[in-house]
Amino acid sequence: MYVSDTPARPSTGIRLCLPAVIGRGAGLGNELYPWAKAWLAAQAIDGKALPPAFGLNPRQYRRYFGTSRLDWVTHRALLKAMPRYRFTETDYLSTGEHDFRKAVAVFAERLGWREKRLFALEVGGMWGGFLAVREARDYVLSQLYAARGTARNLGDWRVRLDPERLTVAVHIRAGDFKAADENIDYRGCFNRALPLAWYMAVCDQLRHHFGHRVQFQLFTDGTPEAVAPFIQHFSPVTGFHQRDSVCSDLLAMASADLLVCSVSSFSLWGAFLSRAPYVWFAPQLQVEEGMLSLWGHEAAQRPPHGATARFRAHVASEPARCPRGVPVAEDGRLPQALLDRLQLTLHCNRTATDLALYGVVPLAVETQG
Repeated sequence: MYVSDTPARPSTGIRLCLPAVIGRGAGLGNELYPWAKAWLAAQAIDGKALPPAFGLNPRQYRRYFGTSRLDWVTHRALLKAMPRYRFTETDYLSTGEHDFRKAVAVFAERLGWREKRLFALEVGGMWGGFLAVREARDYVLSQLYAARGTARNLGDWRVRLDPERLTVAVHIRAGDFKAADENIDYRGCFNRALPLAWYMAVCDQLRHHFGHRVQFQLFTDGTPEAVAPFIQHFSPVTGFHQRDSVCSDLLAMASADLLVCSVSSFSLWGAFLSRAPYVWFAPQLQVEEGMLSLWGHEAAQRPPHGATARFRAHVASEPARCPRGVPVAEDGRLPQALLDRLQLTLHCNRTATDLALYGVVPLAVETQG
């Protein structure tokens, strides 16, 4: 079915898109998925997206985004008072579209939602992944930058980091995750802390290769005592003293030259919002047909039209020389292609050659390969 990308005419009705909140809510990484989906759905049906109902979330995200303590009451009242629809994973898959906005548009045409003036559409879940919400990247960034404490905390990071050095963001997830265990099989395992030795091996190689030209940023929900070996060995720049730091942490991670990720949705959001390469714990990935993937085991990805299946065929015909997501084994050994890419990043970080910062460039550079 053809669905035009031309924006619909302004609607005289009320069409609300609400992010589904499960229970009292989840961590920010999990809450951003339905919020991004609600915004994309609103674009598809000419509606208005509401932020998640953060009022009951014990993490107090309402303070970051300026929402009401009683927003959950408003959400429930709207869903009861208005004709209510829910866009499910089954509905999404039935459209054959990977992009969430296009999928909602196809489904809206199918059910005649464009003719309805008053209804509430509820969306949620992490299904579809980042490929589904890719068009919402700038919207999510705008919400994070506008959040409470963001400007102050990012400014604090900036004054403590050298802009010319290679900045490596290390996310060590602890907190509510199960402790690392060298005897378990990490394949496809989520909500499990990674061995601290892996983070240290990765950063040891970076420091050995780049010396004083590399600096580390540490992001963690653990205590300083829990990550003391890492702090003592690498002297990272930390944000333990910062207040209201969840959104600014995510943005600071995304602005680093390299991300060393934990197996968490928070790290995944950092990688998604970034343009830089990121390192992933290889033993956690799925292995199929000689390829590694995060989601290749899921039923939706196995058929030939699944995104992972299509990309696997594409990469088989055109191998990746330096992928943005770099699987790294337990020994922390980094591929030479990544080190070469980071070396180029170091050159690009030089203030002396940045024209916008009063820098200079040799006259002959325009003729160089």
